[in-house]
Amino acid sequence: MTRVLIVDDELLVRVGVKSSIDWGKYGFEVIGEASNGEEALAILRSEEVDIVLLDIEMPVVNGIEVLEAIKKEEIEVKVIILSCHEDFRFAQQALRLGAVDYILKLSVSSKKLLELLLGIQKSIKTSIVENKTINLQEEWRRITVGESEFSLSTLQKKGSKLFGSDGCLIMLGIDYSTRKRKSSSVTELRIFSQSIINLTSEIVNNFVLCDVFWIDDTHYIVVMNSHNRVREDLEQMLKELQKALYRYMQITVSVTVGTENVDLHSIRKHLNLLMLFDEKRFLECPETIRYYKEMLTSDASNNKILFDTSMEEELETAIEFGDEEKATSVLNKYFSIVSETEPSFERVKFNRDIEEILHLYSKELKHYNQQFQDIEGYDMIVERSEIRYFKYIGETIEWILAFNKLYFRHLMKMREKTMDQSIRECMDYIHIHYRDEITVSMLAEHFSMSASYFGTLFKKKVGVNLNQYLTDYRMELAKVMLRTTDKTVTEISDEIGYENIYYFSNVFKKKFDMSPNVYRKSLKK
Repeated sequence: MTRVLIVDDELLVRVGVKSSIDWGKYGFEVIGEASNGEEALAILRSEEVDIVLLDIEMPVVNGIEVLEAIKKEEIEVKVIILSCHEDFRFAQQALRLGAVDYILKLSVSSKKLLELLLGIQKSIKTSIVENKTINLQEEWRRITVGESEFSLSTLQKKGSKLFGSDGCLIMLGIDYSTRKRKSSSVTELRIFSQSIINLTSEIVNNFVLCDVFWIDDTHYIVVMNSHNRVREDLEQMLKELQKALYRYMQITVSVTVGTENVDLHSIRKHLNLLMLFDEKRFLECPETIRYYKEMLTSDASNNKILFDTSMEEELETAIEFGDEEKATSVLNKYFSIVSETEPSFERVKFNRDIEEILHLYSKELKHYNQQFQDIEGYDMIVERSEIRYFKYIGETIEWILAFNKLYFRHLMKMREKTMDQSIRECMDYIHIHYRDEITVSMLAEHFSMSASYFGTLFKKKVGVNLNQYLTDYRMELAKVMLRTTDKTVTEISDEIGYENIYYFSNVFKKKFDMSPNVYRKSLKK
């Protein structure tokens, strides 16, 4: 019943109001009357009152002073002002002090008064339900973070539907990435969270009595005393819940069902285990239903390094040589291995592997003073820093493969721009420093490339490898000197970079099918 107090210094007004409504019929109870503000405050301080019908002008303590006291003492009550004054200043003052409405005694009808009372009654009931829900949520939060111990009686006083200390926990993992519109403000997030709790409670309570509470932005817990009904029924209910959350909230939910009849006094331990196993849903598709007991049957002690040294070298080589197909193959091989690691999968290690993979890509770009942001089309995919927050491995695979395609397209364009210039500079260097020792490694370092890639690039552009080009250039110079100077073969050998005359002569003969001396003599014929 909604408890009402009538406060007016005129007896006829009090009697008239009291007799104008069938209070009990509409769920009201007039618990008392007061002829002045002092009497009203005494009742408000000693009894539970929901609604006060309060006159403004009264002896001893007037209505405005009563409102001020109610506000100061934080008395939970709804106040309707009854007054003979039409001056709106009184109404403004009363409403500013917390009155919910202001009506004139002379013009108000019993019908209008009843409508007003019923509206306030409805808001009170809604507020009671909301407060109970908030209090229950807060108690579960305190239990899960260790601020309070599990107490069935305390929970029941705050609205819990549980009837025992043994129960089953079900964890809902919320995938926000499927939402059509993301909440931004704190108020929107709170409303969104409460909507999930309300919808989940409504569906699960049709199956078995339960409590539902919030753990964090992506996890909610259903606690029920038992799920002894057959597994098919439980799974059907959970599928209905998944469909409803997707239909009304635009979210997908993966479910982890805990073991039956755990001691709720140890709820924190069981929640930690569920959180640990929930992490592994990353390897699956959205909207899965998984059973904790079944996951325990697998060996979780596998400490195998997934992105190992050989895989790292394969990917690095593929990047160096611009081999997109090979890089894609290495990535697919890695993701295939990861998908087979459950239940030993650890998201932290996976994130570390992804960072190492992206570091290899980044390292090659630095040779061109480039960053990921410089890649054409990179702004069309999710920023690199967001990868660690993906909900499922499929999202990561899709991102990495899309990035891989953009990367190699960009890399090829960069290399095309710099390739000809680099080779020209390399040949100019050889033409000037042909007497010195010149190696692929030395030139590759100068052009910030790996020796293997630079060697491949040089041969692709020039037609022969660098050593052969250097040898050919020296031999052509030797021919010119033999033809145009009187220098000895020993002097020519030394001048073009060969300390050993016999080695020089062998190379010359191999190139021109005659020794340097024979070549010089042939010119005099």
